Amino acid sequence: MHYFTGCDSSSAFFGIGKKKALKLLLSNKEFCTTFKQLEESFEVNDGFLTPIELFTCRLYGQTSTQCVNSARYNMFCLANKSEAHEES
Repeated sequence: MHYFTGCDSSSAFFGIGKKKALKLLLSNKEFCTTFKQLEESFEVNDGFLTPIELFTCRLYGQTSTQCVNSARYNMFCLANKSEAHEES
């Protein structure tokens, strides 16, 4: 989880700290199992992608989707709405 959430050799998630990621990880047994398996093998198969995407969505409070692309789109739409209100 340390490497996934950002360290010296990888980028961190914008606005997400290690404490929030650790709290989320510990709150869900599936996330714990996935990161443990990821730690034990360098091979990433499709079975890892779904829980990893779900973990990333939950980090950003996106509970209505399990797809990172959908979560990014939702957040983009929310940002544009708040910018539109600021300009008025």
